[in-house]
Amino acid sequence: MKNPVKFGCRVFLAANEPLQNIVQRAQFCEKHSFDSVLIDDHLLYGTAAAAAPEPFATLEAIAAGTGGSESESP
Repeated sequence: MKNPVKFGCRVFLAANEPLQNIVQRAQFCEKHSFDSVLIDDHLLYGTAAAAAPEPFATLEAIAAGTGGSESESP
């Protein structure tokens, strides 16, 4: 098959959640053969009660704790 279907998993972020918990959920997605992990931008939350980690640091932690990041060219 020339262009196989790929599946991503959205990881929801909880207020003040430790990065290790987020990485563990990303590892779960990787273990179950998802092709990518998606997170929200912290600017979408808008309140202190719904604060989320900064996205680049979060993605870096996910990349370090999983198979890493892969870039694809069309």
